[in-house]
Amino acid sequence: MLLNYIKNNPGKHTNDLARSINIPEKTVERWIKELKEKSKIEYKGSKRTGGYYIV
Repeated sequence: MLLNYIKNNPGKHTNDLARSINIPEKTVERWIKELKEKSKIEYKGSKRTGGYYIV
């Protein structure tokens, strides 16, 4: 679910992802951690303006 959303909407930050798919931010953070560990996504840019992208 999250991976598909990032694929279709690259460059979103954690809070934007959580709001967009209506899931708590902590849950999204946990999913992102798992996806990063599996090298499925990466964060590009600065902390303030960056976002997640499919690898």
